[in-house]
Amino acid sequence: GMLGFAAYMQGDDARAITFIRRADLQKFPLYHVIAALIYARAGLNEEAAASRRQFLAMRPHFFDDLEGELAKRNFRAEDRRILTEAARAAGFPVPMASQAAKGMQH
Repeated sequence: GMLGFAAYMQGDDARAITFIRRADLQKFPLYHVIAALIYARAGLNEEAAASRRQFLAMRPHFFDDLEGELAKRNFRAEDRRILTEAARAAGFPVPMASQAAKGMQH
């Protein structure tokens, strides 16, 4: 899963898809959010929707404080902005006034 995420952050969608499909981490919520981001950017909408639904079923309030969730995982401000925009594009319920997005304006 982490190899898929790393490939995603490096912009290598083909490798990201390969790695996320090899990962068997169905019991881990963050696997599903990463899979949704990877699939959404690659235009694999059905797979993205399935992963999004699974993640939201497991962690329904994760996006209530996305900035806090990303900050406690030590993501840099730029990475928080990228992930916030990606989550929004993948159809997750990301508030438009997310602090992650605001952090890049200062």
